[in-house]
Amino acid sequence: MNRARQTIMDATRRSRWAMAGMFLVASTALAAEAKLGSFADVDAKAKAGDRLNVVFFGASLTWGANASDPAETSYRAVMRDRFEQHYPAAHFRFRDSAIGGTGSQLGAFRLDRDVLAHRPDLVFVDFTANDDIDSADPETLASYESILRRLATAGIPVVQVAFPFRWDIDTAKLPNMKRLAAHRALADTYGNGWGDAVGGKDMFCLDAATGAEIWKLPSVGNDLCSSPTIAGGVLVVSTGTLKGFDPATGKELWACPQAGTGNGPNTSPGVWVTDKGPLIITNMGNLTCVNPKDGSVVWRSEKANCNSTPAVVGDICIVGSPVAGYRLLPDKAEKLFGSSLWDQGASHLIYNDHVFTYTRGELRCLDLTGKELWAQGVGGEISSPVLADGKIFAVCGDDKLVMTDATTAKPAKFYKARVPVLKCTSPAVADGKLFLRLKTAVACYDLTRGPV
Repeated sequence: MNRARQTIMDATRRSRWAMAGMFLVASTALAAEAKLGSFADVDAKAKAGDRLNVVFFGASLTWGANASDPAETSYRAVMRDRFEQHYPAAHFRFRDSAIGGTGSQLGAFRLDRDVLAHRPDLVFVDFTANDDIDSADPETLASYESILRRLATAGIPVVQVAFPFRWDIDTAKLPNMKRLAAHRALADTYGNGWGDAVGGKDMFCLDAATGAEIWKLPSVGNDLCSSPTIAGGVLVVSTGTLKGFDPATGKELWACPQAGTGNGPNTSPGVWVTDKGPLIITNMGNLTCVNPKDGSVVWRSEKANCNSTPAVVGDICIVGSPVAGYRLLPDKAEKLFGSSLWDQGASHLIYNDHVFTYTRGELRCLDLTGKELWAQGVGGEISSPVLADGKIFAVCGDDKLVMTDATTAKPAKFYKARVPVLKCTSPAVADGKLFLRLKTAVACYDLTRGPV
């Protein structure tokens, strides 16, 4: 009986996959015959000052789940603001047709009522996360494709948006995201726009003065959530494995798979300046020292797997999750302390033999033995703090900038300002000015002036 049931199940599964293959072949032909929506027409109408309906169709992430204010800081709101700024003469009506917790199977049934009934000129579609971004289930893929086909048949231009859940990115699942790959293939088939919020694969070199593209390197790695750095004249990037490139041409010079496990795509490489030249310090799986000239491993230490970038000053290195301190030596890393403090990606600071770490919603000061000297609750802890002129600047949550003194081992006064800063962005300081990326602009503050 069990064998018979298993045989039926296997046959059903094979049949479903065969039907899905036939369906996708058929969809290619149908897409070729459909009257594709024209983004150029939308552009022309908007510039002419016409009335345009834009519909956002999806689930909770489309609605604005996890945004500080779904009406003002969700991706819908960001797109609304950009449309209105780019087309000041146009008269837009933006419609939220998202229902949290739903996928494309229900979406196929509510397309008439929630989308087509509004006679849209442009539609944004996203069910990637709720259809399971890792899944290859043919039934939900068929439902998703049916939505695209009906919109294409109606001559409505579509932007397919791919949103992941945060845990999909944290575990670096991109190579296994079958649904993401299938949705991207459908976008290519139908000629739809594609908005990928999962993570970029391409690396660019731009002219700092003009912004002009100098070179582009496609598909550098599985995911690019980290920042590149230059050491010894080599551009070093964490791409799922540590790689070195020629900064002038983008040519790959070497790859170091021994330094490419764990949260490789998320953590940025650190630089250790030694008498013999700079070395790269990574915490992708293990704390590892790599020669940027050829990608050779100088040494590997104990497990250190986290999203935050190693902080290196002199021969002291601080890594996170949990926070630990090391003294870097020519042949190894000597552990100074460990802790039970876990960060969410914010990198740490070292100043005057003190460690400043941003964990559990608190900015903490430790000595090089790991002893906590003080802690101050400040709120959210995604972005990394910066240090300038003995002062720490940190973005906390969605609307707060904090500054405090780093020159004392005693608790210092905290200065706070409410600023509409973009979540997850870190501040930058240069030439006495503080630069912040806000939700709708970039702001510059003069730190050399006294109180106003």
